[in-house]
Amino acid sequence: MVHYQSIQKKVEVKLENQEPATKHQNQEIILNIPSLEPRLKHPTISKTFDELKGGESFIIHNDHDPKPVYYQLLGERGDVFTWEYLLQGPQWWDIRVTKRSALETETIGQIVAKDLRKVEIFKKYGIDFCCGGRKTVREVCAEKGIDHQIVEKELQQPAQNLTGNQNNYNEWNIDFLADFIVNTHHQYIKKYLPEIKGYATKVAQVHGSQHPELIPILKLIKINKN
Repeated sequence: MVHYQSIQKKVEVKLENQEPATKHQNQEIILNIPSLEPRLKHPTISKTFDELKGGESFIIHNDHDPKPVYYQLLGERGDVFTWEYLLQGPQWWDIRVTKRSALETETIGQIVAKDLRKVEIFKKYGIDFCCGGRKTVREVCAEKGIDHQIVEKELQQPAQNLTGNQNNYNEWNIDFLADFIVNTHHQYIKKYLPEIKGYATKVAQVHGSQHPELIPILKLIKINKN
């Protein structure tokens, strides 16, 4: 926050005077959204995000809360960024968007728990995300002789031809969580419940004797499927 405040003092006046949309201050990009044509606003944000490397960030400077952008990035890119409010009105909203670089340390199980859509990528490379979920992507790729950079790149790409959204509840504010459930969760369930039932059945069969709580969970899933 201290670093941002020093930037803010230098560029606030220029931004409000509709200077060019992209500012570089101390190597951090600031997008002045009100200065862009409406048709260019969302594409510019998406393009800027896609060009970031893991751990890099940019700031969205806007005259209202850009909450729809949060959902757009979440739906198209998945759980690969953080959304940090630096300024919340009443006149200006500033949000720092940071691309995650956690694939180096996250286990496969953690990746799937956050975003079930990533299952399709693991299936493609024959990577076990169930019983082998405690390993990292790099560990499994080394075992299988797969280039981990290729897999990691695909995991960072926007999810296409999939309608569900990722479920990283731990970092969500209550209002985001409520909106997400109302607007998208029903559609997500319809698409993935048959697949979830298959995984729940497998886990209950393999681990049910040691974890009896898995049996009633499987029954609940079967009831919801019907």
